Amino acid sequence: GKIVTSLPTRRGGWASSLATWSADGRTVHALTDDGLRTFDARTGAPRGGPLAADGRMLDFSLHPREPFVVTAHRSGAILEWSLETRAIVREWHHEDPQGFDADQYVNCVSYDPQGDRIAFTTGSGVFLGIVGREAQGRPWYSWYCDGRAGTPAPLA
Repeated sequence: GKIVTSLPTRRGGWASSLATWSADGRTVHALTDDGLRTFDARTGAPRGGPLAADGRMLDFSLHPREPFVVTAHRSGAILEWSLETRAIVREWHHEDPQGFDADQYVNCVSYDPQGDRIAFTTGSGVFLGIVGREAQGRPWYSWYCDGRAGTPAPLA
């Protein structure tokens, strides 16, 4: 095949590290140096400004059925955004209550197939966690990657 269109690079404005298609194939979402951007898949034109928050974005996952995206941040934040309003609708913050996780950042996020839960891992690889979307401010479940259960902790 041939390249149909290309997205801008750092010289053109943004550097992209991750990209994925929307479910309908009309847009491509890409993690850039200034946040998460949405592009028209046919023309490569940006659709709106970036979704950006304090702290560097490290990963994202599109909701399997609804217009939401969840993002992982160097600050330890897990943010869920509405793609329609481009606003944060839910947020959680990773903290290791026992102090084993020196790197508190969240480096990977993913919705489950139904979109009800979010799995995440932390920067040092110490934690694998799962949080329910309805659980803002409620306990979450986390495990140390060696299989020990972490202490359920409220997410701020």
